[in-house]
Amino acid sequence: MKKERGLALAACAALAALMLLFASQCSPLYPINLWDDANCLLTVGRVMRRGGVLYRDIYEQKGPLLYLIHALAACISDTSFWGVYVLEIPALTAALYAAYRLLRLRTGAGFALGAAAVWGALTVTGGSFMRGDSAEEFCLPLLTAALALAYAEYGRRARPMRAKRLLLCGVLAGGIATIKYTLLGAMVGLCAVEGALALKEGGAPRALKSAGVFLAGMAIPILPWVIYFAANGALRDAYTAYIYNNVFLYGGEAASWGQRLGELARYVQKNALWAVPAALGLAALAADRGETAAVRLCVAAMAAGQFAAVFFVGNRLMLDDGVGPAAYDEILAAYDIPESVTLVDVGCMSLDMLPYVERCDVILTVDAVDGTGDAPGTVYRFEPDAMARHSGPEASLHDLKLVDLFDAASLMGYEAEGFCLGMQVGNPSPEQFVVGLTPECAAALPLLVETVVAELHRRGFPLQKK
Repeated sequence: MKKERGLALAACAALAALMLLFASQCSPLYPINLWDDANCLLTVGRVMRRGGVLYRDIYEQKGPLLYLIHALAACISDTSFWGVYVLEIPALTAALYAAYRLLRLRTGAGFALGAAAVWGALTVTGGSFMRGDSAEEFCLPLLTAALALAYAEYGRRARPMRAKRLLLCGVLAGGIATIKYTLLGAMVGLCAVEGALALKEGGAPRALKSAGVFLAGMAIPILPWVIYFAANGALRDAYTAYIYNNVFLYGGEAASWGQRLGELARYVQKNALWAVPAALGLAALAADRGETAAVRLCVAAMAAGQFAAVFFVGNRLMLDDGVGPAAYDEILAAYDIPESVTLVDVGCMSLDMLPYVERCDVILTVDAVDGTGDAPGTVYRFEPDAMARHSGPEASLHDLKLVDLFDAASLMGYEAEGFCLGMQVGNPSPEQFVVGLTPECAAALPLLVETVVAELHRRGFPLQKK
């Protein structure tokens, strides 16, 4: 996994450098940058590099972190936009990688990287990107990372966000606030979701705790600027330039609804490369013949950000007792496994599996069963509590069952949805160690694999064939 992520990060960096080389007028391919905003940003950055105090010695109305970025760019090159291009690359790299990690929760590595690349290309060629070097561009990795965190957290746990992740979201929000605070709309939505879940779980005290953690995270990137401006006697200048003037002077008269709709139409026109694929995607979804669009949307909504684990139980050395590990090998070889799904060759079930119950929303076991009276190779689906310790079709060959694991997990406050798939064995107890399956179980192994894949798909965790 680390190797895969390392390669994905390297690919994102290469893609970012290539995209910006053509899309940003800060790149060395452009002898001059014609955009007013870019020139203003770099001018302010040069002043800060030479010791000038932002808002006191030079006026601009955007956030201080944006000008610090351009001060660093001026350190790389004081006479060109080459330094800005160098710093644009890690920003877009981070955004692409965050998008990749978000997509990887639901898809294979190749598709996730390809989709992230398409998203990045559409972004840098859209009208809103202008010519590169905008506040929105440097906020993009922060917003994308926050979206990935929210996607991974709230769908998986219909509970308040864990403190560390909520603190990190606060840090991301604070970073956005110090670049262009009007882009905090998505973070307001995140706070609304967090507040609702916190109130539901623990009332006002829990909601206040969540608010405190988030605000503490926001303070981390904001407080150094407050100290900086206070130490330089520019705190009032900063408030006036960045807060007051933007709120009360910059916007002008309020727009009518007709004007707002006109602006929306112009935005769609400027960003046709976004609008056209979106329209085509909706049309394709509506035309799907296998399942209704409504069902697909509901499944996707329910599974968004959720995690599943599949435990393949059995002893590879005991002939048909190894049907679970055999299915594990087949699925791993034939399918790309998204990050939202974890396959575990557990051998014999044990309480070591408890952490998976805490992390996952759905857990499936694949095991060998005996005593059904049916032919070897017959595939069954059981609820966990049906796999009790008695003979009959519910009899697993192993002492610890999924229901036992869930019973132990419930005492620790963990919850997950679970179900079991089993195959009637032919010979689970050979006189000597034998690796492999009897002919009947070997012939039925593809059916078991297809059943596992189908169950995951039905629960909203589709696997893609390699």
